[in-house]
Amino acid sequence: MKEREIRLNDFLLELLVHWRVLILMVLVGGILFCGMSFIRFSLATADQGEDQIASLTELEKTLRPEQKTVVKSVLVNEEYYQLRLNYINNAALMRINPDQAPRIELILGITGAEDSSVNLSNIYEELLSTSELDSYVSERVEGISVQDMNELAIVARYGSTSVMEKTRTIHVVINSPDKETGESITDAVISYVNDKVPIVQKSFGPHEVIVLNRSYVELDNNDIRVAQRTARSEIISLEESLENSRNGWTDDVVQYYELLSGKEFEQGSGEDVAEEAQTKIPLSYRIKYIMIGIVFATFLYVFWVFMTFVLNKKLRYMDDFSGLFEVSLLGHIPDKKAKAKAFGFVDKWIESLICKNRKSFTTEEAVHLAMVAVAMTAKKNGLNSVSYIGCNLSDDAVALYKDLEQGLKERDIQPEFLNNILYDAEAMEKLNRVTAAVLVEKAGVTLYSEVDQELQLLKRQGIPVLGLIVLK
Repeated sequence: MKEREIRLNDFLLELLVHWRVLILMVLVGGILFCGMSFIRFSLATADQGEDQIASLTELEKTLRPEQKTVVKSVLVNEEYYQLRLNYINNAALMRINPDQAPRIELILGITGAEDSSVNLSNIYEELLSTSELDSYVSERVEGISVQDMNELAIVARYGSTSVMEKTRTIHVVINSPDKETGESITDAVISYVNDKVPIVQKSFGPHEVIVLNRSYVELDNNDIRVAQRTARSEIISLEESLENSRNGWTDDVVQYYELLSGKEFEQGSGEDVAEEAQTKIPLSYRIKYIMIGIVFATFLYVFWVFMTFVLNKKLRYMDDFSGLFEVSLLGHIPDKKAKAKAFGFVDKWIESLICKNRKSFTTEEAVHLAMVAVAMTAKKNGLNSVSYIGCNLSDDAVALYKDLEQGLKERDIQPEFLNNILYDAEAMEKLNRVTAAVLVEKAGVTLYSEVDQELQLLKRQGIPVLGLIVLK
């Protein structure tokens, strides 16, 4: 047996063969290191939180009461400032152009009431003035909050007057940022009233609520202009107040302010900080650890494949058997009982790379070609009998021998099968009557040294070796 060479091309193909293991290891590595990032970040933040608590306790002792009061007052004003700033940026009222403010006026009429002593218009006015209407509309109109409804919809109580016998009216004014939103709010208000009619009827008798008038207009709205100016002026006033409050702060006061306003600190102990940190880990921090996990898992996979590839002592299906053992390769037999796996097309592609210099055959075709090759070699050497010799062959190999046996008998060649001639004394003794041998070995089972010992044993017995058949 010649010295086996390790080629980089074969090693790369070996890496591809176990691609499912690679994907599994990459996923496990990414998940494990992502979990490690949570633990490390939590521990680091917990330590930081404990340090902040110690510093805050020390500052509480050294600062004067009026200094601490000023800092806490600034924090309260900053929180209120942020709320008002969010209101200005998001409130529907602040998005209205007061020079051309869209307005929809809706007049609802209540008719068919039998009990004239009950003022149904007052009942519906109360219903239209509840926060339930605000929630009802905000759920159905995109971009409108409960607070927006509280500012946009106005029930004009002066409209609750009798305009005709047994008919009362409700006047609803709806301001909106644009016509489309205003129409949607109006539709939701009408739907809300229609939902309430059956409830009111149970208590106050039959009646109907109808839409008497629905009009749209754009007008100059000074009330909205004043409300917007007031909100913006309040923001400016708060900014000036905060700036004046921060002037003249010492380093200790600044540190006290930063500790109280820190995002990780806020309230609670270091344990609270660690628990909160798990939901605030930066995305870049997690991605970094996931990538480290993927690289580490890939390195382990490559190292594992490299070690098994280098230290492997068993035959490989892709080996150059003719070069290794200086015998003719009479056949490559694929595994007939190979189980179908998910994404089998990837396995077929990898196999095509491994066997790019050989044509692929089915098991039946490969067996037939091997049998013909054995028969031709035997006839050329004037032989009427051939012995198939192997080591540690399984039942699959025995079944394969039966297929080969039938084909050789049809060609007037008497076959014989000897298994484990290195370890079975009875099989070794039968070598005395063998005239020619064909080695049948299974990749992944038979050792290189066993094939070499078989060849040496046959050489000592003077038995010619016609070739080698490899089973996958």
